[in-house]
Amino acid sequence: AGELLLQKFIATPVNDTQTTWLNDRLMSLYNHALEHNGAVSIGTGRANIFGPIVAMNLKELAIAPDENVRYNLIVRLTQTFDTAHRHELPATKDAVHKFAFETIPTVLKQQQQQYRNTATHPVHLIQSVLPAREALQYAVERIEQYPQRFEVQYDTSWHAFGSQLASLRAAVGSSNLDERILKIAIAQLKTYLRTGDLNNPGIFYHGYSEFWTEKQSEFAAVAEEVLNDRRSSGRRAMIVAQYFRSGLAMFPRAIEILHIAYGKGLLNESEQHTLANWLREQNRYAEMIPIMEPLVKTHPDNINYRTDLMTAYFHSQRSEQLQTLIEETDVYFHKGGRWTEGNVAQFGNGCVAVNDFKRAKLFFGEVIALHQRANPGSGLNDNTLSQYYQNLASAESALGNTKDAVTAAMSSIVCWDARHEYRQYAINSLQAAVNGAKDLDSFVGQLDAEAAESGQDNPILRKAIGQTYVNRSEHTKAIVQFRLAIELQPNDKEVHQDLIASFDAIENKAAASAQLRQLIDLRPHDLELYKQLAERLKDNLQESERAATSIIESSPNEAESHAAMAEFRQNQDRWAEAIPHWEQVARYRKLEPTGLLKLAEAQIHEEKFSDAKMTLSTLLHTEWPARFGDINAQVRQLQESFPK
Repeated sequence: AGELLLQKFIATPVNDTQTTWLNDRLMSLYNHALEHNGAVSIGTGRANIFGPIVAMNLKELAIAPDENVRYNLIVRLTQTFDTAHRHELPATKDAVHKFAFETIPTVLKQQQQQYRNTATHPVHLIQSVLPAREALQYAVERIEQYPQRFEVQYDTSWHAFGSQLASLRAAVGSSNLDERILKIAIAQLKTYLRTGDLNNPGIFYHGYSEFWTEKQSEFAAVAEEVLNDRRSSGRRAMIVAQYFRSGLAMFPRAIEILHIAYGKGLLNESEQHTLANWLREQNRYAEMIPIMEPLVKTHPDNINYRTDLMTAYFHSQRSEQLQTLIEETDVYFHKGGRWTEGNVAQFGNGCVAVNDFKRAKLFFGEVIALHQRANPGSGLNDNTLSQYYQNLASAESALGNTKDAVTAAMSSIVCWDARHEYRQYAINSLQAAVNGAKDLDSFVGQLDAEAAESGQDNPILRKAIGQTYVNRSEHTKAIVQFRLAIELQPNDKEVHQDLIASFDAIENKAAASAQLRQLIDLRPHDLELYKQLAERLKDNLQESERAATSIIESSPNEAESHAAMAEFRQNQDRWAEAIPHWEQVARYRKLEPTGLLKLAEAQIHEEKFSDAKMTLSTLLHTEWPARFGDINAQVRQLQESFPK
């Protein structure tokens, strides 16, 4: 009926634009019939509709006068092929091959503004239907035949196909296309090394999964060639050196290139500092010194240059020069308004790097005071202040001042940032302070005495102490700390789990199970805890079953509890008992396919093939949102489990 209506309007169009739209709408209707195995005038059923739809589109494509119309027809054909592929029509593969290597190249010769869209739109289809080798060939040919006029713009062949070329080459491995691919990759590599424009570098850049390892020597030779083209350019030396370092992981050669450029006076200040940083990364501290000394002399106000030179002196065992530099820096920056928060903080970090912890402690104490004066009323959600306290804690810990280190770390927690990762940094600082304690038992004794006197205690600190005892395999002492932490903060799941683990370590299974029950009382909807309890009690069948059935009792009308119970039964190899729970999941979650898929899997496992076929039929005849992926493919995979 829809076809007849459209054909009626097509017979008497108002104008050419309407004709184009109506034809497009008719093709959409044919695609819909193909998708749903329908009947139209050109055929009945998918196998009979597919060929005529392709022929009609190709005919329209051959006479289409406008590039936008041609592009829309390519889109429509791609949808047709995709539908045919999903329904496994036998003629699909040959049709897509002809489409990719005959139709597309012919159409592209007529395209202008829509060239890239036309070339790239079928990529996903080609990769899905054709072997990877043919998909790779398509990418190679499209790059080779890409119009030169686009290569001087952003819309280049490499932007369009570079990523696909790299991933497909890695998937295919060695092939007769290697020589052509290498030529393309080298051309793009030269462009990068001459311009610094790095896009889709995976094929020639170390660290990417697509990196062409076998061609590393060829890539290095190209880099040397580009470098030799302009030996007088510091910028060129920097780009090529960066490629040797990050792109090829050839660190000595990267440093050598910059060393030579530095000797010729070709590097600017930033590039000189980059060379020094690369030397530090390779532990070549002595070579840093002749680079950093002139930078410090020329830029005496740059505290970073001074701390880098301090590090170089320290690791080169030039202690006298190191002390002289520290004292000169201290005097110089205390004058002329240079004793600012940022400079003091960096100076403190520099002192930590050279193990001058006493001076670092003083500087971090000063920078905290400077920050607080500059930000009166601040203190909460202040990540900068929290970081300063962490630095102070590190210095105090290195000096063996456990109590002061813990106090600083706790201060870091008080003013930590609202973001989770920064909170974790503060916790890590406290843990490090406690871990580093050589007098931990003595510190715990002082803490106990202070808590008894003041009536106040700290669950975060007790937890950190307990974890340190665990790391030292002193589980009995850890249990005491975890119990105190739970008394102060009973809802901390991690502390309960740590306490359970410590009970297990000393083989006190009864106490571990009791603690798990206590945690379940606090978190009755945490289904994983019931599974853990059932597993712990597996030697006592009655108690284990009681724990297992609690999974359902906790939330009897929730899909999650039935799914958890079904998985638990399957892990027990009691698949038959899992089936009714998957049925409940499917009933509660009608808009999701997961319950039906799991139900079919369990039915197949129990050889209830007729039931499984009905379940899979329900899946196939239901329209699922795209976010659930290719349900038909998952159904086909389950169908393969049926007896032949």
